[in-house]
Amino acid sequence: TVMKVRCKGVLSTIRYIKGLNKRYTAVKKKRASFETFNSKFLTISKQYCIDELLNYDVCIVGSDQLWGMGCLGGRFDDVYLGNFKVKEGCKKVGYAISSNIMSIDYLSRHDILLPSIKNFSSLSFRESAIIDRINEITGKIYPQCIDPTLLTDKSIWSPLLNNKWNDRKYVVSYQARGDGGKKFSLIQTASRLAMQHGWELIDLSTREYDVDDFVSAIANAQYVVTTSFHATVFSLIFHRQFAAYLLHDGHDSRYEDLLRKLDCELFLHEVTEDPKIYKTIDWDKVAVNLSSIRKDSIDYLTKAIQGNLSL
Repeated sequence: TVMKVRCKGVLSTIRYIKGLNKRYTAVKKKRASFETFNSKFLTISKQYCIDELLNYDVCIVGSDQLWGMGCLGGRFDDVYLGNFKVKEGCKKVGYAISSNIMSIDYLSRHDILLPSIKNFSSLSFRESAIIDRINEITGKIYPQCIDPTLLTDKSIWSPLLNNKWNDRKYVVSYQARGDGGKKFSLIQTASRLAMQHGWELIDLSTREYDVDDFVSAIANAQYVVTTSFHATVFSLIFHRQFAAYLLHDGHDSRYEDLLRKLDCELFLHEVTEDPKIYKTIDWDKVAVNLSSIRKDSIDYLTKAIQGNLSL
């Protein structure tokens, strides 16, 4: 009996070590993938130290969940909040800062919100719900801007696309958060749709795909089923039919707000609904609506960089 217990303990330890090794290998592979992507597509400065004085004329901070507690595992980053040193005359521009109500309330309760706002020469937010909440706290209304991924059309993303997905018929499933307590399975919903049409099922939630695969898979999908803002964005950019599910967990506004502004409510789905496939979609109308709100955001950036905006 003692021997059996010891054997079970050894086997459990071996399985645990194997699991750690598997996770370490996955993280290492993902990091290498991002480093390859960065070197190929991004121009990156030398690493910044928090006490260093930045010698720039303009520093732009944005966008996705930068003022959200979940961005860095329950804490906030000083740089994201504008707490970094710059030369005299440098403009700190907050662009389409994204967050959630809980995080904004936390910042307010702990006297972090107002000092953070004062760090910036101009400031805009992504979600209307965040603008409304900050208005309740400060009495000021800040501009709303679109996510940076939407500041241009698909031409900037096309160089990322690879040919692995061109001749395949499949449904993409990408779950960015839990089920909101709804006992809702996104992967099962996507699987039913795939089975109905004889399509393959691709689950991007496994995070085993490179950046170019993530974008390419959505760009060539027959359909996308998601609870993710950026899966929604790339579906719009590449004119893919999709279902963005509402979990009513306080995070829907990230894509609900955008889709309502674009008059694209047809893509919003309740968890009780199966994915809807439409015979035709007026993508030209979507493009016109997107162009309009894109112009407003570019105008904000232009004025903020020129110093023609103030808090």
